[in-house]
Amino acid sequence: MISPTQMASSRTISDISTQTYTSCYCEENIYKLCEKVLDAGDPSKYYAVFVSNQKKEVLLFHQKAHKDGCNYVIWDYHVILLENNVDGESLIYDFDTLLPYPCKFETYFEKTFFEMPIKPRFHCSFRVVPARDFVEYFSSDRSHMLDTNGNFLMPPPPYPPIIKSESSNNLFSHYLDFSNKSLRPQYGQVLSRSEFAQFVNPNKSQTLPLLHK
Repeated sequence: MISPTQMASSRTISDISTQTYTSCYCEENIYKLCEKVLDAGDPSKYYAVFVSNQKKEVLLFHQKAHKDGCNYVIWDYHVILLENNVDGESLIYDFDTLLPYPCKFETYFEKTFFEMPIKPRFHCSFRVVPARDFVEYFSSDRSHMLDTNGNFLMPPPPYPPIIKSESSNNLFSHYLDFSNKSLRPQYGQVLSRSEFAQFVNPNKSQTLPLLHK
């Protein structure tokens, strides 16, 4: 049964027009969603999900950034929010998708990651981080968005960088290091495609299309 505080969390983030969004800063957009979830009182079913792999080259379908005549993009990483309702319908929140916001997990999973067989180099892995831990530990000084002259490649968010006392930037050293599965628990766990499906919905994972594991 969904508690009143869980319902309040869902209502807080379900209207895309009221959310904080900056193009090309997906990790910070999801961070801001997680902050709202925490403020609403019950973040236990919410997870920031980093989508990438060891080569930093993943293929995603149905993204707003796709070029004309091509229904996919290739990114080094992407970040989405998972609302994991074990006893109900799980949802994905993605500001950059052409699919609904929020979107049913099964629909998003099938249409975004595995619409067609793809080369192994583009296979996605998933670092799943509890929302509370993400808000507490994530840091980014945005240096990855600077060119060689120190100018921003894309305009940054209007608020100050998210920097914690432990680190000024742990985006690539921790959250996007998909070769390191032994990081401290607060940085989440790295899952394969099939493991991620099992994590979200053990009872339905076998019904999802298995183009690769």
